[in-house]
Amino acid sequence: MSIERPGIAPGEQVATGYRTQSRDTSPEAERILFDHYRQLSAADKILLVRQLCRAAETFALAGARRRHPGASEEELQMRVAATRFDAPTLREAFGWCEPGHDEQ
Repeated sequence: MSIERPGIAPGEQVATGYRTQSRDTSPEAERILFDHYRQLSAADKILLVRQLCRAAETFALAGARRRHPGASEEELQMRVAATRFDAPTLREAFGWCEPGHDEQ
């Protein structure tokens, strides 16, 4: 069952109970975004994902720098890795585990 919603072009319908990916995004804006994604080539989609991954890494490192201002670049990289891997994996792959990581 579908209903018409404000902000959606006349005649367009949104499934009853449909929620956008973000609460602050209208169904119309989300439709436009998804239409844009559909039109991207595979190479452009891969590039977009790579850019988003780099941005996430930049933010993760910035957070680690803020929490550990005296840490070396290597330690910061390890602390970011500690947010992604469990203690045994950290020890096996890097020979290091963030203090207190075992309890998490």
